[in-house]
Amino acid sequence: PFAKLIAVPPDPCTWYVMEYVAGTDAEKLLGSMRGDTDLAGRVLRAYAGMLEKVHEQGLVFPDAAWNVVRVDGERLAICDYDVITSVGEINSRDHPVRHIGHDFYLSKEQVLVSGYVEPVSNLESFALMVDRAFCGRPLSPRADRGSSRWMRYQGMVARNTRVYGRARRRKLPFNVETFVTEMLHGRRDERTTAKDVLRMLRCDFPSAFGKDF
Repeated sequence: PFAKLIAVPPDPCTWYVMEYVAGTDAEKLLGSMRGDTDLAGRVLRAYAGMLEKVHEQGLVFPDAAWNVVRVDGERLAICDYDVITSVGEINSRDHPVRHIGHDFYLSKEQVLVSGYVEPVSNLESFALMVDRAFCGRPLSPRADRGSSRWMRYQGMVARNTRVYGRARRRKLPFNVETFVTEMLHGRRDERTTAKDVLRMLRCDFPSAFGKDF
């Protein structure tokens, strides 16, 4: 569902209107996903599929978080598209959400508050989301701009010296581990696309994909 701006006369305000989507946001299901490979596969496929469609249109979705995914039985939906924008627009100097995102899922550009936000930035955020889904505790600290822990993390991101450790890797399915490591260990792989991620997910969660994928 996409947010739509609608003016409601005679009210002078403009309203954001979205389709109502029932269900539970995936943030509350992360514990269940670790033990339910069918649920994990469907949720991961839905999010990666959304990124593929967004990137194909020259758009980016910087507001990465599990709470944008709604799960209602067999139905999944991605909501909260209010900050979806084109690569060109988001990288303009005065764009309001250029380096804004959710704690724990910030890409390099958002962490450093510099650089151009690109599709691979979304994939790095997704890798952080996947890591948390399988490992429990988030890899990155909360974005407390004044804390020494956050500043150390910024330094590692800037120098491409983040280490994605073996203990966390062991908790991830084989191909998912490859993707997350490519994004979060040292220098991220700038060549990775959402389509590549979907192929990896299909290998680990075949039941979440149809025969024609």
